[in-house]
Amino acid sequence: MPEPKTSAAAKATLARAEVRLLKQLLAPPPDITVTQWADAHRVLSREASAEPGQWRTDRAPYLRGIMDAFSDPLIERIVFMKPSQVGATEIINNIVGYFVDQDPAPLLVLQPTLDMARAWSTDRLAPMLRDSPRLLGRVKDPRTRDSGNTILHKLFDGGHLTIVGANSAAGLAMRPIRVVLCDEVDRYPPSAGTEGDPVTLAFRRTATFWNRKLFLGSTPTVKGFSRIEQAYLESDQRTYHVPCPHCGLAQPLVWSQLKWETDRPETAAYLCLGCGVLVEDAAKTDMLERGVWVAAEPGRTSAGFHLNGLYSPWARWAELAREFLEVRPIPERLRVFVNTVFAETWTEAGDEVPMDALALRRERYAAEVPRDVGVLTAAVDVQGDRLELEVIGWGKSEESWRISWEQLPGDPGREEVWQALEGRLTRAYRHEGGAYLHIAACCIDSGGHHTEQVYRFVRPRQGRRVYATKGLAQPGRPLLGRPSRANKLGVRLFPVGTDTAKDLLFARLKITQPGPGYCHFPDVFDHEFFAQLTSEKAVTRYYKGRPIRSYVKQRPRNEVLDLEVLNLVALASLGSATLRDLGVYVERAQAAGAAAPQSGDAPPVPTMPVPPAPARQDPMLQQLRRPGRAGGGWVNSWRS
Repeated sequence: MPEPKTSAAAKATLARAEVRLLKQLLAPPPDITVTQWADAHRVLSREASAEPGQWRTDRAPYLRGIMDAFSDPLIERIVFMKPSQVGATEIINNIVGYFVDQDPAPLLVLQPTLDMARAWSTDRLAPMLRDSPRLLGRVKDPRTRDSGNTILHKLFDGGHLTIVGANSAAGLAMRPIRVVLCDEVDRYPPSAGTEGDPVTLAFRRTATFWNRKLFLGSTPTVKGFSRIEQAYLESDQRTYHVPCPHCGLAQPLVWSQLKWETDRPETAAYLCLGCGVLVEDAAKTDMLERGVWVAAEPGRTSAGFHLNGLYSPWARWAELAREFLEVRPIPERLRVFVNTVFAETWTEAGDEVPMDALALRRERYAAEVPRDVGVLTAAVDVQGDRLELEVIGWGKSEESWRISWEQLPGDPGREEVWQALEGRLTRAYRHEGGAYLHIAACCIDSGGHHTEQVYRFVRPRQGRRVYATKGLAQPGRPLLGRPSRANKLGVRLFPVGTDTAKDLLFARLKITQPGPGYCHFPDVFDHEFFAQLTSEKAVTRYYKGRPIRSYVKQRPRNEVLDLEVLNLVALASLGSATLRDLGVYVERAQAAGAAAPQSGDAPPVPTMPVPPAPARQDPMLQQLRRPGRAGGGWVNSWRS
């Protein structure tokens, strides 16, 4: 059967379409820059931004140089060592939007974990594609057959976007990529499974593209282990210079030049390096608009950008000064400030704490619970033949007092040992002021012996903040992660960043003067307690060329160290509001003791601080408010 004849008009139309496609494929990159595209076409979504509406680079002018480096054909790698609150999270969004609309190509966005990759796709990318008219409809509709649009993979004309976690080796070795965007690289694991460094794996995907673009962005972490610091040092090392409104000298903003009167952070102003005149925060907007990026090592093909929090339009200098004064006495909080405001790496001072030096700090308490304690937490470590229990009291600025450390002998597979633990967790502890405190939260390690018995004990007590935990020894993990119910009893199991907790603990043990973060020990603790407390030290090892910092045992028994970690987690589980108000809890405990009956016939009023929470959703608070419950009146009075 002969083929149907094609009309001349149809042939001409087909030929024109082929020419248009050929021109599109051979066309040079667009003249428009990422900044120009974002200012013209990017819309910030209401659920993803505190300032929804049309994107304006003028709001954070320093972002212009970083974004436009993607339009410079001489630059292959862009590095951004950043603080928080400078708008950096939108850089990747704008770059993705630009390439989808203007320069289609295979793109890869790499997040620290697969969960974070999914969150970025749903919380950041999807609203941008929906609300930016220029992008609307560019990515294929997921409801159509063979759309290629999933949470982690998007198809668009001329390219595709793959979103993966740095912990997923499979996602890093699937297809060629022209543009790789790595977010928060200092939070990446040392290796993607057994394949090696995830950043190296991702960059290998670009080998076949002459016009590849590679982006690394992150808040730095620990010196010697920070990917972003190393990448910045290998770049041309740009800093943002802004002019003094008085003398015009262009200079980078550095923390040492922020000055304020003693104990008056509200007077904070910037001391110009040129004329020595104090510059008020109100001048910052104009200074930023006239700023320029200056390279310390010009000529390198890697463009590196470094900012600190002084540049942020959303952070007043007085607020930063006040925060600095608050965190300065507590090493782990100061470390966060150095990382997220200075955007600099933290230098560890060494992690070994002499056992004898800690033992010499033992002191005699005037009561079971010292006067400056306001909250009690407990931790339980499960061994094959016993339970180990430690109770710690917490005061203002997380100064801590060890209250008790004991072993509950017996097979944890038998009910009686758990009954003994219940008695310890529900008893009242006598406060020096005359009141009684109860344990506000308890964490029990489920990762070793008798996991099912732990779940059975915890399940009916979760309303009292008795939690099951599982330690995860991986640098960079949060102290307390999101719980999972993936166990046959449906118990909330909380992941614990044990390395993070040990970093925090050893930093506090180095504090030698009572005050914020200081650790107190009672004179009844023996040397075995301190030997176990100092039983591990941090060491540096190399895995596939990357330095890895981890803790290793120096002796067989380390239960006390595990208990200290779990107590830190128990305190964190009470929430940021409780941590902020620990001093208030101390005052209330002291006031409750003063108001308690002093006759021998009536016991002091039992008390237990409870972190702020809606009463209807807090079973522990509901129990305290039941009629006839001792101490309920006091609890109601301070919450009202």
